[in-house]
Amino acid sequence: MKLLSWREILKLLNPPFWPIFFGFCAILIASVTFLAFGLGVKFLIDKGFVSQNPEILNQGLLYLGIIIFVLSCSSYVRYYCLNWASENALLKLKDRFFQHNIHQDRYFYQKESLGSLVTHFSQDLTFVQTTLSQTMPVMVRNILLFMGGVFLLFWTNFELASIALLLIPIILLPSLWIAKKIKVFSQKIQMDQQDQTQFLMEVFGQIPFIQASAKENYFHQYYKQKLNAFKDIIQKRLRLRSALIMIVFTLVFGGIGFVLWYGGHQVFSRDISAGDLSSFIFYAIIAASSLSVISESHQELSQMKLILTKIAVLLDYKSEIFSPLNPLFFKNETPELIFDAINFAYPGMDQGQKALQDIHLKIKKGHKIGLVGASGSGKSTLFRLLLRLYDPNNGQILWNGSPLNQFDLKELRSKIAYIPQEPVIFSNTIRENLTLGEKIETDRLIEAAKLGQCYDFIQKLPQGFETFIAASKGGIGIELSGGEKQRLALTRAFLQNPLLILLDEVTNALDNQNDVLIQKALHFLMQDRTSIVIAHKLSTIEQLDWIFVLDQGKLVEEGTHLDLLSKDGFYAKQYYALI
Repeated sequence: MKLLSWREILKLLNPPFWPIFFGFCAILIASVTFLAFGLGVKFLIDKGFVSQNPEILNQGLLYLGIIIFVLSCSSYVRYYCLNWASENALLKLKDRFFQHNIHQDRYFYQKESLGSLVTHFSQDLTFVQTTLSQTMPVMVRNILLFMGGVFLLFWTNFELASIALLLIPIILLPSLWIAKKIKVFSQKIQMDQQDQTQFLMEVFGQIPFIQASAKENYFHQYYKQKLNAFKDIIQKRLRLRSALIMIVFTLVFGGIGFVLWYGGHQVFSRDISAGDLSSFIFYAIIAASSLSVISESHQELSQMKLILTKIAVLLDYKSEIFSPLNPLFFKNETPELIFDAINFAYPGMDQGQKALQDIHLKIKKGHKIGLVGASGSGKSTLFRLLLRLYDPNNGQILWNGSPLNQFDLKELRSKIAYIPQEPVIFSNTIRENLTLGEKIETDRLIEAAKLGQCYDFIQKLPQGFETFIAASKGGIGIELSGGEKQRLALTRAFLQNPLLILLDEVTNALDNQNDVLIQKALHFLMQDRTSIVIAHKLSTIEQLDWIFVLDQGKLVEEGTHLDLLSKDGFYAKQYYALI
């Protein structure tokens, strides 16, 4: 993977111009001011100490005070401007990255793990922010100091500077070789961090099962193995970075020692003054220290480039599910649905093992339709195709005679209420869970809650609709039962006022009391709407207008409940098995 250039990184981050401009101006002023300190040292030694002139010492103190003041002010401007610019740029990038990812298709999420995406937000972009606001300014300042220091070295004494310059290749060659090795380990560390995040998300999301199975020690040991492997990689990278620091310090300050020895002999022979040598050593230390910092900072900047390159690749991903440029006008009427010769296989699935094979079926307007079949028969896949989470490989789905993929994607999905077996609840207030950002008046909210059979239990909560609820067990907020969550999901559907209802075993695994309430809510919800139900319960199946029976991705039977029983086929066997 080719890393982004600095020009591409600047385009990706798009930081505000003026804070960057003032920040780098402050770095330039601070660098020039700091370099000017060496001239003051030379003046102080040659004119003050050698001449034993106390007035020069007084002037030196004033000179030092001015330098400190300028350095302090420029440091304030640099820190404020560059930190504000980097924070601003990273917040915009996070927003863009989130917006991009939340609109991606299922193909994208089959390729990218949730752990890696969360790591990008929680760790990688935080690292980028720190690098931009701290490492980058330090590196720029040290580049300026190095360049200015080298120039002043030659200006102070050309012969000594030439000797010092010969040492630079000796320092850079081993540094670049080690830096290349460090880059490999940095990539491994990033991948391991993403893997750990994915593992933690899975484990903490299944704490009740893990504890009920008494498997805490197993998962602890498994995680410990991951940490030990991670520790080995970190240790190897630390050894290389430590070796790099050792080599740079040894060569740099060894070189300064040699120059000091050589320059000392020139002072003794009066070829240069003591002030010149002191000034030279000052600039040599600045140049050497700057080179050392540049070498260390380069590793962090390389890591930042790697992270931003990966994010740029993700941002370039184009969803395979999208709205047409000129979508059809969407009539606000109950749909008639036709599945015309539908074939579909999930990405990565053997084409010989299709999830749906040559499906032909018609769903009339306002009918209550049942999908029946064993697990993996293709029932949920039909729902995913209707929601355009995927598009069929062959064939087409017609909505009131028009191809489904010719409608605006957002508008289409807004007309479909999908209620899964496990209701989707977020850690937020009940109001926010029901409205999902829509501005809905309280009267309408209460009416929908009554239809959804959840108004009574909401009224008993401490803050009513403003009660904060937990999305999962152990989360922050009040925990609701499965039946209560399902009734909230149904209330959300009433507020949506959809044209098509998709119900995925919503009454499965509920107690009798919740089952009665949800059946009552479903009765109101499905009135005058086309409804498709994946159901196993007899009480639900018997009330449907038409039933399609699927087996291994194929449509094997269809008809009313009584018709299918009379055929004594696949449906009848399943039905009598449930009695």
